[in-house]
Amino acid sequence: MAESDINNMAQRFAEAVSAPGYFTKESEVGDSITGTIVAANFRDRRDAKGKVQRWDDDTPQENLVITMETTLSQFDGDDGKRSIYVKWWGEQRRDIAKAVNAAGATVPTAGDTLTVTYVGDGPQPKDKALSPEKLYEYEYVRNS
Repeated sequence: MAESDINNMAQRFAEAVSAPGYFTKESEVGDSITGTIVAANFRDRRDAKGKVQRWDDDTPQENLVITMETTLSQFDGDDGKRSIYVKWWGEQRRDIAKAVNAAGATVPTAGDTLTVTYVGDGPQPKDKALSPEKLYEYEYVRNS
């Protein structure tokens, strides 16, 4: 099997493993998580009904999903793995890319350490039914 086939298969297996998301609607400014990256994959963004969210040109919106090993343990059998979801546009995309690049890396890599902190909210969108974008600070450390 070619290396590219193995990498593709590894990515698909990583996508099948679901770790609970760390940040939720109930997260408060200052909440933070640190962990060792075990997987980083792009996934289509979906609404509450599972429908893929799309841009005006019909391309799917994407999230970068980073799964990390942490020291968290909230229930029996909890392996401590948690996922964070990074919108692959706007502030979140730019800020995580800056952190990764500042550490001398090109992409989030298994074995490296990531700290994500919820630092506040962006401006209220014109559509008052929408919530302001959550803003995060990213700290990335290469361990490899």
